[in-house]
Amino acid sequence: MIQIYCGEGKGKTSAAVGAAVRFSARGRVLFVQMMKSGESGEVAVLSKFENISVFQGFRCKKFVKRMSEREKEKLKAVWAKDMSSLEKEVRKDYGMVVLDEVCSAVRQGMIAEEKIESILEEHSEKELVLTGRSPLDFMLERADYISEIKKIRHPFDKGVRARKGVEY
Repeated sequence: MIQIYCGEGKGKTSAAVGAAVRFSARGRVLFVQMMKSGESGEVAVLSKFENISVFQGFRCKKFVKRMSEREKEKLKAVWAKDMSSLEKEVRKDYGMVVLDEVCSAVRQGMIAEEKIESILEEHSEKELVLTGRSPLDFMLERADYISEIKKIRHPFDKGVRARKGVEY
């Protein structure tokens, strides 16, 4: 089955973390984090679970929309290597694979759409969890669960920066 947690609201990754923790009581989980610096609190917690493996390739020091074309091209080259490693890792005996922020990574052209389509097709026996703001049509068409998290108010709108332990 494929689950998607999407939308403009806070909590997409938190929902995926909850799913991963719940599943880890019954089987192995691969939690893949994309588009983040690697400093988020959930990684520290998930790494403590025996049945959860965290894959932290695909790191970003800043938002893609703030990168120069040269920076984007360098990042794509690094991510191509990370994607090769990820494809090997996903083949292992995980019952659940979480692709955190994959929607954004594909939409922004950091990962080829075909690579994710291939994972969705080749690993349909696994529980696949996708997160991100704007899932692509092929993701939505294949999904069994789609939960949209709507932002009503957020401190960022008032200029409050992300806070350690709360937003990351």
